[in-house]
Amino acid sequence: MFITSLIAALPAAALAPESAPVILQPLDSSIAALVAQDEPGQAPEWAGSVSLSALSTTGNSDAESFNFDSSAELRRTQDRITWKSFLNYGTDSASGESVLAQRKMGTSLQYDYFVNDAGTTYVYGNSNAEYDALADLDMRLTLGAGGGYQFHEEEMFKLSGEAGLARVTEDFEGTPSEEYISLRLAGNLFKQFNSDLTLTQSAEILPSLEESDDINAKLDSKLKLNLTKSMFTSFQWVLDYDNTPSGSNDRVDSRFVLSLGWSF
Repeated sequence: MFITSLIAALPAAALAPESAPVILQPLDSSIAALVAQDEPGQAPEWAGSVSLSALSTTGNSDAESFNFDSSAELRRTQDRITWKSFLNYGTDSASGESVLAQRKMGTSLQYDYFVNDAGTTYVYGNSNAEYDALADLDMRLTLGAGGGYQFHEEEMFKLSGEAGLARVTEDFEGTPSEEYISLRLAGNLFKQFNSDLTLTQSAEILPSLEESDDINAKLDSKLKLNLTKSMFTSFQWVLDYDNTPSGSNDRVDSRFVLSLGWSF
């Protein structure tokens, strides 16, 4: 505080007579904010969460399930890094034998670079990998790039949209691997209703530019309620859409998950 006040007083001191006392003036709030950003301990940090859920039933039903979900974001003045991952696993033994009910996992990484001083327009590069045993999907790898616009970014409300191209590689069990170029349209929403309740939502659609039937889409919505400063409970709904699924599998796959998690 002493150093910042002294900096503000230097111009007045230079013009004053040697015998005149130096009067320290408070810094303008905007300048003080800039100085504070350079002070130790003010560097941007990762922010995110980890949530877990597990269920085991016996008797009339005999089933087990486990779900893991995590995300992290590093937001700096010029760029942003976002990482997500999930794992869903479940078995059903009602028939006397353990039958796989769910085994699905995925991870994604995106880098955004803001190209204007206002921090609204950015270019991005991303990658996404998914595996789904029941859908016979051994691997779907997506590599994309494009541009985005941050329509709003405040503590209580954030909204962004993106458009670009992606290269999609799909490997279904028992069939040759397929590759195609697709358009990518995506959006991200964050809404904080009060100090304890928040909603996050992301949507993405990948329509192929080579085969009109190849369309993949995902909608991920999570409602989070804080229990303590770092602990929360969440309800998550994830909808996956594949217009050309393997074999007789359904086009739409939905997951509803109630979890307990920790924020950092």
